Amino acid sequence: MLRTAPWLLAAGFLGCKACAGCFQPDQPVKPDDHHGDSELEDTADTGDTSPPEDTAPPPPCDLPETEPNDGLGDADAITLEHQACGNFSEAGDNDWLVFPAEDADWIRVGVDAASRGSRASVAFTLMARESGELTLQSSDGFVEDPWILFPVLGDPEYYLFLNEADGLSGEDYGWWLLASEDKAPVTWTREEVEDNGTAAQAETVQRGDVVFGKISDSYDYDWFHVQVPASETGITWTFTVEAYSSGSPLAARMSLYGPDVVGADIDDVTYLDSSFHDGTVADRDPQIVWPSRDATDWYLLVKMTREEAERNPGSAFHWYTLSIENDLD
Repeated sequence: MLRTAPWLLAAGFLGCKACAGCFQPDQPVKPDDHHGDSELEDTADTGDTSPPEDTAPPPPCDLPETEPNDGLGDADAITLEHQACGNFSEAGDNDWLVFPAEDADWIRVGVDAASRGSRASVAFTLMARESGELTLQSSDGFVEDPWILFPVLGDPEYYLFLNEADGLSGEDYGWWLLASEDKAPVTWTREEVEDNGTAAQAETVQRGDVVFGKISDSYDYDWFHVQVPASETGITWTFTVEAYSSGSPLAARMSLYGPDVVGADIDDVTYLDSSFHDGTVADRDPQIVWPSRDATDWYLLVKMTREEAERNPGSAFHWYTLSIENDLD
């Protein structure tokens, strides 16, 4: 702001002429009469009037955690497309978050920790509070940082419980998380028809079908029936499950049986082929390639691996697709 000193007034009397007692009143001094008078110069303030520069460090993410957030009722509210972050600063430090489903069809939740140089081994549980569905996501040796991609279940909001899988903590045990809307990672031609829990109830499928299904719990068995035609030259069939590699928590096992499995205990029947010969879960998206020549009926079983069922039981988040293909022209 500019400040200008007022002009000074002269304070002298003019001498009288011949008339006794004659005088003139004081007159204002003209600016031109005092060039160079420092007391009369315009004293403008030339200081910098711009606001002080903000030297505070930028926030580590869009939505830093606010403590306490270690209970469901204290969950930090986050929004889709905005990154949240926090730190397991002390032993037993767990973090709860909640986000709305909004109008999304599929949602991706991904954690960054090890990939950013954090020492934290993050695990998170995703929970749909109203429907009661939940699943556990962790690195468990297969991925560096856990993530999930799932179709929304109709719940208005979803909760996340984050913890350090090894129980460790400290200043360098940070995490970053982003929940965002995504598109379906797979396409399908039909959805699984329940109840298909036994071979006798198997859903009939054919070449070209891609079935979208879910393993809702540890004991959910999905059976599919394939009518195999006769072929003099033979047919090579390919059955493929896609799930884990596209963001589903499902670690699937697939087995192919002949018609003798109908009405029998599967433990008493030898399968034609299985993706699970040696008891490992190295291939979580199984595939079976098997030839045929004579007309027959085959039965495909898709289920969770036993080890996975003990660690992370099935849920509505455990989706998969099963594709049926062969080499017929």
